[in-house]
Amino acid sequence: MGVSPTSIYFVPKEVRGAYLSRNENQNIGEEKMWCVTAAFHNWAENELTSAYNNSLLSKDDEAWLEGAGYINEDGQIELSDSFVAIGSGTTREGNSLKAPIDWARKNGMIPKKLLPQLHGFDETYDLSRVTDEMRDLAKEFARRFPFAYEQVQELQFSLNDDGCIVAVYAWPHPINGVYPRVENDPNHGVYRMVKFINHAVPDTYETAGTFMKNLASNYNFMDAGYRCYFVPAEKKTKSEGGLKAWIKNFLCWT
Repeated sequence: MGVSPTSIYFVPKEVRGAYLSRNENQNIGEEKMWCVTAAFHNWAENELTSAYNNSLLSKDDEAWLEGAGYINEDGQIELSDSFVAIGSGTTREGNSLKAPIDWARKNGMIPKKLLPQLHGFDETYDLSRVTDEMRDLAKEFARRFPFAYEQVQELQFSLNDDGCIVAVYAWPHPINGVYPRVENDPNHGVYRMVKFINHAVPDTYETAGTFMKNLASNYNFMDAGYRCYFVPAEKKTKSEGGLKAWIKNFLCWT
């Protein structure tokens, strides 16, 4: 058992839901197969939106995000699913849990409004939509907001308050608003925020009138997932970016 770093923008579980992205839909028109990218962005947007709204970012980083178009009219960070899905090699068969996270760590992310989802699969994934200016902006984002990730097991995650990107089967028919456990193979990625009695996860499909899914306490998650955490940029001291505000121990087996 070891100690794993806590995200410098860690959001306490009691308020995590207040900073979730709203209505992230991955199948406007034709299905886009980027559930892992969307789940990963749900994590990143959650932590960065919290940091932005609670003044945990440096004034320079706040101004940069605003000027570059990352902040929407509701004060939320919005990242382009298209950019990361294209870059990480998403196909009509989907992608791995790791590939979009690893690609974004190395290459960065851009505002959603610069490269939005289009109606069709082929037009959305047209590589010619991605410009050098977008790539340069993403690199600057990666420099200002670096993050790391690690694979975690079910036992690790259930002992901690952190969130992770994990695979599930989507979705059985809900019973009284709760999705029951089924033994089907995983076919969908979600951002699992925290281990509740009834797991509440944001989803990228509107089902039964909501994008939030209340899952039974024994819902079948894949045994391993990926935990991401923001780390200090080289230009920052340890007191910047909210490290003092949210530092805590995270139990981890390696």
